[in-house]
Amino acid sequence: MPLFTVLITTYNYGQYIEQAVKSAIHQTLSPDLFEIIVVDDGSTDDTADRLKRFGEAIFYHFQDNAGQAAAFNKGIELARGEFVAFLDADDIWHPEKLACVRDFLRRNSDVDLLYHPLCMIDMNGEKLGVHPKYEIDHVIRDPLIELLHSGLKEPAATSGIVCRLDLLKQIYPVLPDYRICADSYIAVTTPLLVTSIGYLGQPFAYYRIHSANGYSSYDENSDSYACRKPEVYLEKVRLDLKCLDIVAEKLCGDPVRNGYYQRYRLLLSMQEMLLVRCNYGLFKALLLLLRSTASMRTGINIDYCYRIIVISIRLLIGDKLFFTLASYYVGSRLHSIVRSLMRQRSMEKCHGQ
Repeated sequence: MPLFTVLITTYNYGQYIEQAVKSAIHQTLSPDLFEIIVVDDGSTDDTADRLKRFGEAIFYHFQDNAGQAAAFNKGIELARGEFVAFLDADDIWHPEKLACVRDFLRRNSDVDLLYHPLCMIDMNGEKLGVHPKYEIDHVIRDPLIELLHSGLKEPAATSGIVCRLDLLKQIYPVLPDYRICADSYIAVTTPLLVTSIGYLGQPFAYYRIHSANGYSSYDENSDSYACRKPEVYLEKVRLDLKCLDIVAEKLCGDPVRNGYYQRYRLLLSMQEMLLVRCNYGLFKALLLLLRSTASMRTGINIDYCYRIIVISIRLLIGDKLFFTLASYYVGSRLHSIVRSLMRQRSMEKCHGQ
């Protein structure tokens, strides 16, 4: 049995697929430790012809077009490895990716899910930046608590995900509504189930920016969602809410995890509401607030900006939902500002009387 299943899903990416497959085949890890599965989700271009050159080096499966989730599900069914390493058909791996992942998993045997950054490149292969920026190798244990109290680092895109097959089978099947962004299903659901998430600091894949994927452009100096297509992200958030509810049924009445699930769901609901009710530029600022409330540094200017953002959220969603959300951030700066606002509101009522 191989240690890794390399899972490549593709749809009409014939112009990129050979580079992706070659980057998987030419790993420095011994070939007997991994298999390569390509699930073609009904391509009508020359994908099949281009893949014939690889012969038995890959296992090729063609199916009628049903979306990325359906391709993920078929790949999970076919996988034999202990871990599944995902690779988008328009991306490229670094030659040492699997070897470095193997070494990290040997040092951290409790890790079921691992992320690493990706180097963003344009259509000409020019480097644009690295995202997400994890900086050093590390492991977060009890990730759900970390997520809710200080915010997990943003999960990597598909080509930066390695997940234990047994864990994938717990959340299988991936919700078929994810015709794109199916990797989001893994990022949203697994914190409810895993005890540890690993992060590699170095980028071991190249993410190609082009008009057919989730990014329209990339700016390494901005929040990644600044360059996301708003309609794509709104649909993703709505699907995340749906799949979160499905996986919550597997918690078997665990009161602690169910409590965290409710808080987690509230945060996603907030993101959906903010996307619908405010312009996209303001949404980016508010999303950063929701994800990073515990990491803001002190300082007069930052405090002032922070307070403006908090008040903006309050005006957008109303007092009831705002104070409900804030009650989950006891001890954080958001909580202290909310208490100040509550005192101010109380004084306003007294003066009004």
